Amino acid sequence: MRRIGFQAVCTEEAIKDNINYDKIEKTIEAMAYAMARTLNRHAYQIVIQAAAAPTITLGDGEWDDENEEIDNDIKKIQRAFEDQDGYEYSITDMFVSKNAYWAAQDWYDANRNAGFNANDVRGMNLHKISELESGLLGLDMNLKPAKWYYNIYPEDNQLHDAYQTFIHINRVDELQGHKIPRKVTIQMYVEYGFAVLEPKAVVFEEGI
Repeated sequence: MRRIGFQAVCTEEAIKDNINYDKIEKTIEAMAYAMARTLNRHAYQIVIQAAAAPTITLGDGEWDDENEEIDNDIKKIQRAFEDQDGYEYSITDMFVSKNAYWAAQDWYDANRNAGFNANDVRGMNLHKISELESGLLGLDMNLKPAKWYYNIYPEDNQLHDAYQTFIHINRVDELQGHKIPRKVTIQMYVEYGFAVLEPKAVVFEEGI
C-alpha cells in the first residue's frame, strides 16, 4: 500500500471570508487533478512493467499520417496477442500517445471508407493518453487484468459521499488558543495499492 497526498494551509479568517471561496475551490481542484495524474501515471507504469503478452516486429516504428504500417502493426499486435496458450485472450483497448493517436486518426480518415472510429479500430478501442510519450499499451479489459486496492477512513472523509470515495478530504484546525491568525489545513490524500493480476492480458509494444 502507498499513501500520497497534498495539503493547503490558509488562515481561518481567510477560509471564512466568502470572497476567497473561488480561490479555495480552485486550490482543491488543482490538488485533485495533480493526484489523479499521479495515480494514473503510477498505474500505467506498473501495467507496462508487468506486460507479458508477446510483442511484434514493427513495420518501421514510425507512426505518421501517411504510413500504412499503422494498420499493419495493429493487426500484427492483435494476432500475436490472441495467439497465446491458455485463456482466449483478445485486445479490447489500446492506449497510445497523442501523436500516435492523431496519426492513426489521419491515416484511417484518408484510407478507409468508414473513416476513423476510436471505438472501432479493427474491433478495438483506441485511446490517447498523456502518460505515454511513445509505445502502445494493449489490454484485454474483459479479463480485468489490473485492480485497485484502497483503505477507507470514514472519519477522515468529509465528502461523506454515497460511493465511499477512496480520496479523502479532511480539514484540520490548528489549536493556537487566541492567537491570530489561526491556521486551517485542508488535506487530500489516498492510501492505495495497485496490482496486475493477469500479465498475459497486457501487451506493451515499444517504439510506436
